[in-house]
Amino acid sequence: MLPLLLPGGDYRGARPSPISRRQRAISTTTSSSVGPTAVHSGIAVQIHGIGDAAVRSALDILQALPRIAGGIRHRVEHGQLVHPVDIPRFGAAGIAASVQPVHLVGDAPVARMACCDRTRWSFPIRSLAAGGALIAFGTDAPVESPDPWPGIAMAVTRAWLHDRAIAPAGDRVTSVDG
Repeated sequence: MLPLLLPGGDYRGARPSPISRRQRAISTTTSSSVGPTAVHSGIAVQIHGIGDAAVRSALDILQALPRIAGGIRHRVEHGQLVHPVDIPRFGAAGIAASVQPVHLVGDAPVARMACCDRTRWSFPIRSLAAGGALIAFGTDAPVESPDPWPGIAMAVTRAWLHDRAIAPAGDRVTSVDG
């Protein structure tokens, strides 16, 4: 899902834009009713959330679910555009952020067009980790190559091809980040 919050102000309390609502795979009501059944069976719930409204919606649903014993975490898959007020929600609720840094390159042109100035919130990996979120990197194969190294390089440098910045450098990860 790539739902985006309506522009204006600081986006607190913003609702998804009308075009974004058409891109939901299933309703929030359905997700909220299926989630407890999964948790009762010991299954963690995973929700795709690419845009800031989708991530917020996913967090709303996942935060309402009980935690699973044994350290298994619910997770938001992708989390490419996270509003700053939603970053601490991951750690506070024990929700994992499963991110594919390789998308920093392939999705950059679309993100700049669709998200405009909000691209500064793209892939806030370091901020999510600092807020207590468990970070899981992936390659997103077969959509992208299964080779993990380009994604790791992009997470560290936030640049590709001749050091051309593709996202704000402040959220790059370093070798000392745990």
